[in-house]
Amino acid sequence: MIRRALILAGLALLPLPASAGGTEPVAVIGSGPALAGGVRTATLALTRFQPAREADGVVIDPAGLLTLRAALINAGIRAHLSAAELTRTHELYRAGQNVSAASLQQAEAADALATARLQALTAQAIARFGPALAGMMAQPTGPVAAIAAGKAALVAVALTASPPPRASGRDAAGAPITLKLIGAMAHAPAGRIGPGVYYRAPLLPAGEPLALHLDQADAHRGYLIPASAIIYQPGRRAIFVETAPHRFSMVALRGAVPVRTGGRLRYAFVRRANLPPHPAVAIAGAGLLLSIVASHNGQTGGRTR
Repeated sequence: MIRRALILAGLALLPLPASAGGTEPVAVIGSGPALAGGVRTATLALTRFQPAREADGVVIDPAGLLTLRAALINAGIRAHLSAAELTRTHELYRAGQNVSAASLQQAEAADALATARLQALTAQAIARFGPALAGMMAQPTGPVAAIAAGKAALVAVALTASPPPRASGRDAAGAPITLKLIGAMAHAPAGRIGPGVYYRAPLLPAGEPLALHLDQADAHRGYLIPASAIIYQPGRRAIFVETAPHRFSMVALRGAVPVRTGGRLRYAFVRRANLPPHPAVAIAGAGLLLSIVASHNGQTGGRTR
């Protein structure tokens, strides 16, 4: 956030040599003839930053999932009934009731077939949808039950590692949506290389693409530096900070995290420990300061965005 802005126009730029001890270059602005495109500074406010990344998702057609769910539920019921019938037949046979050995064998065979059928469908569910979603498939509550009831959608997200428990995005109408993690997919999403994950989303049309925002790690306190303030030199990035009236020091950006919007770099986030408190940063005219410092040192300098 920017609290105040100071426009320095109609001023001359004078380099001040760096002092002994390897300090950063310093430039001083003094009175003089007007310069086209003056230096503009802004005092940055401390802000909370949540590291995040972007990912692509797509709403999955649930037809195959729900067909397999129905088969699993049916097989589970049959396996339960056959196990109960086998238990009853065993008890009658041992008690000497009117149950033959042939009837007992038939009950045992029916139970074995029902169990094998359930196991085969369970293995198919794991192979197609992964263990997390397969484990929820026959449950009466949870994500798959909500999808079967038409209350939720299944979203496949191309994500390689460390999926967060929640993701956010917008639907085709622009309404905000929140997604909850289900678990890893059994295969890569269509057209992608590498693993993916499933998220539960509100009810959305099958096939709808989603651009998702996924929070990563813990939030930190620090400063968002506009991209226009950043100087790029070989092996490092830096900014100019006003340390006294009309006096600017070049400060290296340590541990800067790029913040992009729509694929373009908008800011760099730097933790509070790596910058002076509430720094007054040159957000315009950094190139002028850089050229003065570079010409004084006999160097070619760097570049700005």
